[in-house]
Amino acid sequence: MIICKLEVSGYGCRIARKHVGILMYADDLLLISASNCDLRKMIEICESEMAWLDRCFNINKSCLLRCGPRYKKPCVPILLNGNLLHEWSTVKYLGVTFETGLKLKVSLAAKRMKFFRAFNYIYIYACVGSTASPMLLCHLLHTYCLPILLYGLEAVTISNANRQTLYVTWKTALYKIFKLNDEVNLLYVQYCLGILPISYVFDLRRLCLLFKQSTRIISAHNIFTMCLAFLSLTNYVQFIL
Repeated sequence: MIICKLEVSGYGCRIARKHVGILMYADDLLLISASNCDLRKMIEICESEMAWLDRCFNINKSCLLRCGPRYKKPCVPILLNGNLLHEWSTVKYLGVTFETGLKLKVSLAAKRMKFFRAFNYIYIYACVGSTASPMLLCHLLHTYCLPILLYGLEAVTISNANRQTLYVTWKTALYKIFKLNDEVNLLYVQYCLGILPISYVFDLRRLCLLFKQSTRIISAHNIFTMCLAFLSLTNYVQFIL
């Protein structure tokens, strides 16, 4: 009901005339607006609907994230249930951490920390009392650590700096497994063992997401993306050879 009322109200952001000012997942509610005034109107609509349900929002779990050229400029305070809605510099939504700034950015700091925590735990306990096979460590790395690092990223746009961070994180773990410090040797080992670079794994995960979204109809954009991914993989194999 909240979604319908917000769409009819006209407040919130639109993309190609499609209202995207509200996103809901389970009990999480995300409001997106290009202006402070529209955001206050959207919150008022949500508050009225919650009051009709005899419910209210939890101010302690609610926050405000600003991005754009004026994200540091002071603005009129926004209230939720009569309480001040505090501004946060980062917010985690559906497993992805977003950062405020001139542009909305994806922060990988928490993912890297969890990735290395899981990898170090596996590496230490796999090597206690015996020399673990690199194949076993690679399997555990791909099965348990990689999903932690890439969770939810295929659904958002990441920058080149984020891609470089993913590459360095993945490369550091492989260096430790194979006890290497040379990138050319590491690429050769990855080719022999069939381990794709992290950038190609990320692109394949995005392709899978596009296939799920396209259902039975594959758009020209998806076909073009598939061709680019195939050419990139072909070029990678040719480079290794």
